[in-house]
Amino acid sequence: MFRSVQDRCFVDFTELNLPISTPEIICLLQQKGFGVARIDAVTEARAHVGKAAFRLGVRMSETPDTFDCSSFTKWSYGRKGVWIPRLAIQQFEYSSPVEMNMLQASDLIFTSGYCSRAWHIGHVSLYTGSSVITAMIHDRRNGSSGIIEMPLETLLQKRKLRGARRIITSAINTATLIVPKEYEIESSDDIKYLVLSWIT
Repeated sequence: MFRSVQDRCFVDFTELNLPISTPEIICLLQQKGFGVARIDAVTEARAHVGKAAFRLGVRMSETPDTFDCSSFTKWSYGRKGVWIPRLAIQQFEYSSPVEMNMLQASDLIFTSGYCSRAWHIGHVSLYTGSSVITAMIHDRRNGSSGIIEMPLETLLQKRKLRGARRIITSAINTATLIVPKEYEIESSDDIKYLVLSWIT
């Protein structure tokens, strides 16, 4: 089950376990005014490379103009209709572990960084398939910071690896729904019961 973000809700249609097929579910949702989109968190994140500013402790209301590392991953997943917690340590605990040799695009890479003395997770980056996109200070000599993309190896030269995690364990038979204003959808589970009310 996925918690929605504003008017977007990511759905794994297999998990809904409905008595009709996925194409029938999608057709019914579209008839009721729902949009169906294929939104990629990496693509959303990459659009802000070199554009958005960095500030530690930024409020989510200040995004997408300004980010810190965990607000950036939260925002990127939110664009896909997937709610994740705000802090890097929370995102680490919320997600599922994955081995480094099994990484997929949109996985999260956790490393040392700010707050590491309070807990072992200090920074989070979004894996692209070969590189990482993250919000950070990238040159302390001149104070430059923002959203950058770098090779994973470069990140791991700068920071100690704490682990890799996965938010979406299966991308098969999934989509992001754009929810019409007349419906209040808090999670993908709400879609199940909404569809059931239409077909029974």
